[in-house]
Amino acid sequence: MGGADSEDEVLTEDEVSDEEEIRDTHGKLAYLSQCETLGLTPVSQINSNLTVLRLGDNNLGPEGTSVVCEALLKNTCVQELDLSENHLGTAPIGLGRETISKLLSAKPTGVHSLHLRANKLSDADAVVLSEVLSENRTLTYLDLSINTFGEKAGLALGNMLHSGTKLKELNLGVNLGWNGVSDDGFSAIGEALAVNSAVVEIIL
Repeated sequence: MGGADSEDEVLTEDEVSDEEEIRDTHGKLAYLSQCETLGLTPVSQINSNLTVLRLGDNNLGPEGTSVVCEALLKNTCVQELDLSENHLGTAPIGLGRETISKLLSAKPTGVHSLHLRANKLSDADAVVLSEVLSENRTLTYLDLSINTFGEKAGLALGNMLHSGTKLKELNLGVNLGWNGVSDDGFSAIGEALAVNSAVVEIIL
């Protein structure tokens, strides 16, 4: 019995992979891919309805943080992310700050609250994060307390607060002395707060 040739389109393996990636709305495929790249064992299940992800004090390091952030690039469900006490500032190549910056630059991103407390973040980390946050219009809470910031960090954060950021709460330390920000840095932050109408609470 004769018939016309089928006109059904047959997708190649690469095209199927591309289509799956487009539908990867919760970041599962991105997470698994990053685990494979770094030689890490992924968790057995990923909860696609998760809105709060607390990973504080898990010794993730920059590499583990990279896996988490890559997965969240395509996830708009997680609204609060806690990466406190994970040694993100210990990598000489700045992998921790680069992956976090990438996450905060993503559009869209669902993260509204970010905890980076006690990560040994440096002035260089603060400068990079401040530049990204100057363009971010999603984040409203940021905890940078108990890090190793100095004068450059204070100036960079002051510029960020001057930029029209949507941050409402900013935690920069348990007390004035812990972060090492001195007079010029706090002056820059104070001047920014004089014109910033979004911030309602700042802890120094």
